[in-house]
Amino acid sequence: MNSKKTTIVTAILLALFCATFSECAETDLKPANTTTADKNTQTQQLQNLFVVGDSISMQYGTYLQTATTGIYNYARKTGKELAVLQDANQTQSANGGDSARVLAYLTAMKNDPNFTPDVLLINCGLHDIKTIPQTDQKQVTIDKYAENLKNIVSLTKDIGAKMVWLRTTPVDDARHNKPGRSFFRYNKDVIAYNKVADSIMQQGKIPTIDLYKFTDELKTEGEKYVDHVHYNKHTRKLHAEFIAKKLAQLAKPAN
Repeated sequence: MNSKKTTIVTAILLALFCATFSECAETDLKPANTTTADKNTQTQQLQNLFVVGDSISMQYGTYLQTATTGIYNYARKTGKELAVLQDANQTQSANGGDSARVLAYLTAMKNDPNFTPDVLLINCGLHDIKTIPQTDQKQVTIDKYAENLKNIVSLTKDIGAKMVWLRTTPVDDARHNKPGRSFFRYNKDVIAYNKVADSIMQQGKIPTIDLYKFTDELKTEGEKYVDHVHYNKHTRKLHAEFIAKKLAQLAKPAN
């Protein structure tokens, strides 16, 4: 009788032990829930990417934000920084505009305590090369463009951000320069201004993403452009993926 009781008790204890062990094992194997606090911590650990660029960057912006998720905290010039823009005498536009406007914007933003980018992705050029057909006058001369870029490079260092430069994308001369337009653009000017920018970025040891070459050599089914300078949605997505890949190579854990 005692032997039977002992056997029963042992069996019960063994069952309880196995059940408890099983529950513990299952608990260990379950993935931890990601709380809002955890997500906030992960976001805080990412570097802050801030984009200043023209309409090309605006159009691939959503795709770039998606492509850099988990690598950077994405933000860009929105035109809603009212006080800063008023100080910089700028319009309420997300478009960075020409090099003079980019310089003015960054100069004003430098004094904003909430402006804390780790990486500044910058491009300007398409607005600089705008040409009055009757006089061949550029919106920003190539010499002034060079001066503005040198000041932008210096300013980003003062801000304490790592600057990344984007080469200006190609222009379709034939489609752009039709009679009646208030201004023309020429791809030869894109090439010339890019060359000047290349030299300045090399001197300043600024990493450069060659979006011009990528776009020029891009093989797509059908037309890349939707107008004289802008691209279709498929090309915008390819732009974003190309840029994101280059930016990922520069990413490092924030201090």
